Amino acid sequence: MDAQEQVFRSDAGRYFRKTLWLVAALQLIVILAVALAWIRLGRFPDFPSTRGLILTPPTLCALNAVVVYALGKSYPVVVTPESIRAYTSMGVYRNEAWTNIQSAAVRRLCGIPYVCITTLGSKTDLTVPVWLVDFPEFVATVERYAGESNVLAQVLQTI
Repeated sequence: MDAQEQVFRSDAGRYFRKTLWLVAALQLIVILAVALAWIRLGRFPDFPSTRGLILTPPTLCALNAVVVYALGKSYPVVVTPESIRAYTSMGVYRNEAWTNIQSAAVRRLCGIPYVCITTLGSKTDLTVPVWLVDFPEFVATVERYAGESNVLAQVLQTI
């Protein structure tokens, strides 16, 4: 690793605090849908099925936590004096020189913010999660390496 290379990893805890509402809403929808089905079939309450109904969403959430944690460790965002190394929405890692950055914008997927970076000569945007472990240091590093006039640095200041 280069002495000036800075590595930033995703903070899975912040991700899950931001998505907890989604998990709770989905669990409620599942419970209501199954309860309605039980009533229509005349089997309400079906207690053996209740156990699976209640345990499935938290189990899937825990599995998602493991996957997000592993991806956060496997796909860090790397900032160097010459470029940023991040991944596309398809999970492909790519280096882009600071001078290639055309635009940057904050996008939300289910309320989860990302910075999408459009670059010269590429059809896919780079994505940077806003829930990096040391996001203020990430912003300062981008400003230091890319310059405060860089589009990405300006967008990061608004977050």
